[in-house]
Amino acid sequence: MNILKWAVLVGLALTNTLQFIMYRSVKRNWEHYIPVRATITRSRLIDQLNVEGERDYRADLRFKYLWDGQEYESKTAILRGPQLFPLWNYESSLLQKYKEGEHAEARVHPTNPNIAFLELAPLSKKSAILLPVVTVGYGVAIVAWTTWSASLILG
Repeated sequence: MNILKWAVLVGLALTNTLQFIMYRSVKRNWEHYIPVRATITRSRLIDQLNVEGERDYRADLRFKYLWDGQEYESKTAILRGPQLFPLWNYESSLLQKYKEGEHAEARVHPTNPNIAFLELAPLSKKSAILLPVVTVGYGVAIVAWTTWSASLILG
């Protein structure tokens, strides 16, 4: 049992670190995508139940753009990094920002013009703050528990 609590702490710390590193990597790649003018062809909210029976909201955004004289269409408008706590209200804000028939700036992958996005989803505050706080809180709790238990044993 003693090793398990430390393994959980290491797991939390690794999850927190990997999430941040992966998001930074996605963001760094995003900065190399090439801006193009796009036309929004679909902008609607999908409201459905997920496998746990909870409501799941997702923006269904599609857009067309020209690259090297050829027209492309993207059905994945948002580049998302891994997040344990995604921003649910972000989906509805996308629909306010990108309306069908309007123009927007998209970014195209520099070597594969089939890949383009309207924007990079921000890292949620819950993912950026809550997970480290939980990790540190859990670490403090097990150190305090271990210290308290040792003081009882040693008398």
